[in-house]
Amino acid sequence: LTIYTMAAASPPSDPIISLQNQLVSTKLNENNFLVWEQQILVTIRGYDLLGFLTGDTPTPDKLTRDPTNGELTVNKAYLHWVRQDQLIASWLLSSLSESILITT
Repeated sequence: LTIYTMAAASPPSDPIISLQNQLVSTKLNENNFLVWEQQILVTIRGYDLLGFLTGDTPTPDKLTRDPTNGELTVNKAYLHWVRQDQLIASWLLSSLSESILITT
């Protein structure tokens, strides 16, 4: 597990978490869904990321209004959410066996 804190883009209390494949010892194949699912859910829940999979962590608005000048700017919370979402997707893909990847 690697944790990155984005200094200017998000609060330090909300780090970007990069999940590494070694956290899941069993890659999903045609015969081991229950074992694989248990490993995935324990890790995802442990890092409080389940909302990304269930949809309970909503996507922030892409644009926000700058309070100092009223201009629309890219929402840093949106950028953070996209990075986190893509890191989770990458981690999940890396936990799939080649036989499963071929069918997706």
